[in-house]
Amino acid sequence: MKKVLIFLLLLTGLASAQNQSTVCAVYFTGIGCPHCAKSDPVVLGELPVEFNGSFVVIEYEIYRQSLNAQVMYQHNSEYDTSLGVPQLIMEDGCTVGDKTILDKVKGCVKDRLVNGSPCALLEGYTPFNELDLNDLPGKPNIWVGSRVLMRTSGESTSDDVLKELLTTKNIRLMIENISNAELIEAKTVPLSGSSVKFNKAAKLDGWIIEWNDEEISGDEESGDRVGDRWIWYYVEKSSYVIMGLGVVLLILLLISKKKTRGERK
Repeated sequence: MKKVLIFLLLLTGLASAQNQSTVCAVYFTGIGCPHCAKSDPVVLGELPVEFNGSFVVIEYEIYRQSLNAQVMYQHNSEYDTSLGVPQLIMEDGCTVGDKTILDKVKGCVKDRLVNGSPCALLEGYTPFNELDLNDLPGKPNIWVGSRVLMRTSGESTSDDVLKELLTTKNIRLMIENISNAELIEAKTVPLSGSSVKFNKAAKLDGWIIEWNDEEISGDEESGDRVGDRWIWYYVEKSSYVIMGLGVVLLILLLISKKKTRGERK
């Protein structure tokens, strides 16, 4: 009976995924990078939730994961991209730098929603529903909606099961009926300068999936699940205020010096 249930869940989920256009991006970042601290909360924490499953981000963190650094070099050879982070690779373009990413990424996703956009893989551009997640190099995190799927080892799990876990509305029921799935304690997923909170997690062969019991809808503030934002995230927003105060102080200093010279005369 359990096998029949899983089969029906997979059929329902896969049929839904085939009818939905998916925009895919490959994102290179590094924990500890101040520029990544500005773009990570948006690219990984907010936009996947805002686009409610239509936007998939394959994240490669390169500072802590040496395997992922090699993946970035390989992408550089394949697509002639930059070796800097943060870096976002989408079809027909690569966006580098926090300011450029924050200015352009949301519009890029919206422009591609109707027809979808494939993932920039080492073997070329591949639609998300056609790739096998087990074949992805390195140790990626796959962000879809308010869930994240994290590679932990070289062991493989059915690709259909992995994708269904990222999209099904019955994730707890599905987990209970997967023989190689084990519920574990959910952990906060670190970003550069911040983190994303989850309250449920399960371990499968080679993978961990984390999610929240109450899904965050597109109408809610998706940024609410991003915590501990580093001050670097706000530096750019406050820089003009700081510059303005500096100019005011400089003017006051010049006026004070002028008055002092006048009194001496």
